[in-house]
Amino acid sequence: MAAVAFERGALDGYTSRTEWDAAAASIVQSMLDRWGLTAGEAYVGGYSAAVIDVTRPDGSPAVLKVGYPHFEAVYEAVALEALGAAAPELYNQDAWTWSMLLERVVPGLPLSGFTGSTRDALAVGCEMQRRVASTPPPVGLPTLADGMTVFSTAARARFAGDLPDLERMDAAGLVILALDELDALAAEQVEPVLLHGDFNPGNVLRSVDGWKVIDPKPLVGDPAFDFWPMVQQLGDPLSADAIAERLLLVGELSGLVPERIARWGFARLGLNVSWYLDDGTPDLAEASAAEMRVWQAARELLGLSAP
Repeated sequence: MAAVAFERGALDGYTSRTEWDAAAASIVQSMLDRWGLTAGEAYVGGYSAAVIDVTRPDGSPAVLKVGYPHFEAVYEAVALEALGAAAPELYNQDAWTWSMLLERVVPGLPLSGFTGSTRDALAVGCEMQRRVASTPPPVGLPTLADGMTVFSTAARARFAGDLPDLERMDAAGLVILALDELDALAAEQVEPVLLHGDFNPGNVLRSVDGWKVIDPKPLVGDPAFDFWPMVQQLGDPLSADAIAERLLLVGELSGLVPERIARWGFARLGLNVSWYLDDGTPDLAEASAAEMRVWQAARELLGLSAP
């Protein structure tokens, strides 16, 4: 089918995530009925969607995904279709309910559970990033620069209210540095490519015919933006030395500049601190602040000074 952007009107349909949670079960049931699907097991651990294994009327397996309307995912179906064999096939879509019927990826093992070496896991990530970045971006996708400018502006507007918590966790200066870095990166001219937007190892799944990416939050911009979660989550421990080593390895495997990936990682963790405080989860904000310190130390190992 021809994918379309999800209807933006749904963004205003729920005043809170709690309100959508209360409605999600009835939306899922309506889509099961409309598409003649038999429900199987629900996936757990996701935040922005209800995802269920289903069987189609012809007996074939599929996945039903009913998304929580948020502006980062408006073009998710469009990106999945554009990615072709690098993503699950889109069988059906309802733009108003933010629902998709998708190919079930089998065996569906995430890269986060990869049992090989860190280098081999990062090599898979780099290959999948190349496949995404080499895909011509669909018309109308938001730009990375515009999106980051919106996020930075909102975080700065919240800063005064966040300051007591930031001072308590000794992170006020770090967050200002991160927002300054975010603004600097957004202003720099880089050859734009299609970005996944949420390129963490849990969103790269093994299939019988290779690896596939799921859950894109597509943007157009700097390819170095996508790599922060791969560098942070593929490997152990979370230390400055380990992060710097992985950054250099990704640079070798991808051809991207490690220092630029490091700048994006530090900046995005600063946004996380602001977002978690806005969500009322200061414990998660404090954890992200600790991760910022690790990335700042890794930046210094790579010879990067503060922005």
